[in-house]
Amino acid sequence: MENNDDNSKEKEIGEDYYEWNIESWKRLTNSEKESIEFIALGYKWEITIFPDGDNEDSRGYISLNLKFLGSSDENNSEDLNMYFKYVLVIRNYKDYSCYTLKYSNTAINLSKEFNEIKYDKFFKKDENFCRFLIKDDKLTVGIIIKEFNYNLESFRNDIKKKLIEMDSYEGESCDDDFYEYELDNCDKLTINDEIISPEFTACGHKWKIILSLNSILYKGFASLMLKNEDLRDNQILFSKFVAYIRNYRSYSLYKFLVKKDFNLFTEKFNRRGSYKLTSNKLFFNNTIENNDEKVDKQEKENEKKNDNEDSKNDKEENKCDEDNINVFNKLIDNNKLIIGFYIKTFKNATLEQIMEKVMNYTSCDKYPETSSDKINYSEYFYEWEAEWDYNDDSSSYNFILRWYSYKWNVIINDNKFNPNDKSYISLYFKLEDDLEEKDEIKQSPVYVKYALYIRNSKKPLYEIKYSESIVPITKEHACRGFSKFILREDFFKLLENDRFIFGIYIHIYDNYDEEKNELSNEDEIIKDLIEEKNFGRDYNYTDPKKK
Repeated sequence: MENNDDNSKEKEIGEDYYEWNIESWKRLTNSEKESIEFIALGYKWEITIFPDGDNEDSRGYISLNLKFLGSSDENNSEDLNMYFKYVLVIRNYKDYSCYTLKYSNTAINLSKEFNEIKYDKFFKKDENFCRFLIKDDKLTVGIIIKEFNYNLESFRNDIKKKLIEMDSYEGESCDDDFYEYELDNCDKLTINDEIISPEFTACGHKWKIILSLNSILYKGFASLMLKNEDLRDNQILFSKFVAYIRNYRSYSLYKFLVKKDFNLFTEKFNRRGSYKLTSNKLFFNNTIENNDEKVDKQEKENEKKNDNEDSKNDKEENKCDEDNINVFNKLIDNNKLIIGFYIKTFKNATLEQIMEKVMNYTSCDKYPETSSDKINYSEYFYEWEAEWDYNDDSSSYNFILRWYSYKWNVIINDNKFNPNDKSYISLYFKLEDDLEEKDEIKQSPVYVKYALYIRNSKKPLYEIKYSESIVPITKEHACRGFSKFILREDFFKLLENDRFIFGIYIHIYDNYDEEKNELSNEDEIIKDLIEEKNFGRDYNYTDPKKK
């Protein structure tokens, strides 16, 4: 386990060893698995042994898994990343010369998101195993761990790896870049603070980073956003990124969020990031009990001022993650903290064609009644990749999102059990929040204009449908979309190895007056773009499983 050339710049900061003595192997062979937790190098770990493999393919083998559980200090486990080399050993409990082992050639990273190392076929359970490794019905499992400190290159490679590991489709990569901004005097921050970085250039574009300690969507959380500063008119930019905060002296102490799907930036839709990166109490005082009264007072004042702006979230979403709160001494060091982004931009010809069409249709410039100086709107775009399950009777894919302080559900569904639409695939979205719980909705509906699409991940094949015009969403009519979005036979032509991508582009209007600004279904511009059969309508979805 000596350092090789690749890791010569990495400093070894600790070494530890642990052994687990299994007293009754025969008893264990009657079990599916057995685990033990232990502490090494100040971290919690778990070793799990599977006497007859952990899946069908590994039957007849010993399977061995190592799991990283975080810091032995429970308050700090959320944000720690362990960078280490290891040797896993199964040996005769009396004879140290009889053993089998697996090890890492280079230092690897484990964190809360990527926390397990698996060996399905650690060793074949044959006569040699019983003869050399089992003695008096006993067996010893051991591990040697060496911890290394990150350097800049290791940290950046790991951040890039996180985007790759969580990414399954992409277009032509154009450029990638890192940017970091150091926060000083973190002990002076308050819940109302918004920190904006200087303008910087990355991937050929100008950006700013915005840290808001009072997230507009999630009470008790801080948001970290990437804002574009140079897109104009109908320019669009697709990117994927990793947002992170880290200790200013240690690259191994950080918390991150991966945006693995394409993120659309336009002149108006110029912010993307995380509204729920970490508990905002992280930024105040490490003696949290003394700061709660101050935080609660500020939050109450904000609620009085912004009754119509704050969304009501589910209890689980509102609850601060207490495991994050006392990580102050780990992430914030000497009252300093680093916030950063790894940005990767893309070109995707198919998606650009789709966005050109939907943005042309939804553009307010085509309607004097809805010009931007009269009606304010928010612009959103999301897409997802999914795998079609031919064995699933419902074949329904649900994705919960948050737009404009509301919770929405975008759903694609197979209608094969619906006698009226069984030849079609449906695609629609639904406002999930209880509208009557929101004061602003009691006075008026939510008005939207939208486009839904399904596309192939590699080929220029897609299907788009548009809303008729600006349409209201109310408690009684919370669904919008198409029960006959595409014929099933045409849908299957869009699949690439049983996978497909579907998405939504939507405008949500702030102050639309339906009586004064109603748009006619006979508008010639709409007719030029789409056929009348493609108009959106209220969609009352019935779950086929409940029939």
